[in-house]
Amino acid sequence: KAIDLVEDYDAAVETIAQYAQIKRVLTNFQAKCIPQEQERIARMVRRLRDARLETTFSGGVNLETFPVLLAAGVREIHLSSGARDGGGRLSPEQIGRYDALRRDFEADGAKL
Repeated sequence: KAIDLVEDYDAAVETIAQYAQIKRVLTNFQAKCIPQEQERIARMVRRLRDARLETTFSGGVNLETFPVLLAAGVREIHLSSGARDGGGRLSPEQIGRYDALRRDFEADGAKL
């Protein structure tokens, strides 16, 4: 996630793309508010794909942001306890909603 700390994201992508050993980037695309940054996230997804880098989105993923990321072209998401309300256990309703979103996500060729 070091790429999320740089000021010039495009320059960082160019630098990373020079190293054939690097195939994937774990990133949150420097997003502060995922729903309001869908188009910017989509541009960054395309930018990394153009550089032949796979991306795994990490950070700020929850039931509300999950569909926004899918619409932005994100195809791999890393989930952690932050995806839960308050980091606690998921309710049966939340599990059902995540399962439905996961099925939609994976049906579109994406991975969790």
